[in-house]
Amino acid sequence: MITNILLIFVAFFAIGACIFTCFFSVNESKDVVTLASKIHGAGSVIGFMLFLFVPLLLGILYYKDQNRMMGTVSIICFAAAMVFFVLFVMSDKQEFKNTIIDNEGLWQRLNLAFMYLPLAITAIIRIGK
Repeated sequence: MITNILLIFVAFFAIGACIFTCFFSVNESKDVVTLASKIHGAGSVIGFMLFLFVPLLLGILYYKDQNRMMGTVSIICFAAAMVFFVLFVMSDKQEFKNTIIDNEGLWQRLNLAFMYLPLAITAIIRIGK
């Protein structure tokens, strides 16, 4: 059950945040809203929100498999990804312009790094077996 949910979340991320954003680009100015930018935004939001929970689901699977170390690593990655996701969302707000939070690209990359890290470690472990 959890594995199926995990696969669905990864698929939604791949379609929404990767494929849709490729075909529907945003405008140079965020003030100009078009149908393409709405599709881009919706795909990104849904994809990122679901993919954010992938490390948590992996952690649960690892704990069910009695692998406490990888379960803990995955849960820590989920917590870090959540923090960087919040910073990424906050960086777009006017109140945080010209502050440390105004590093949208940095927060997005760190968010993605911690969302992907448990998957990468899992792949390396599986290849080594």
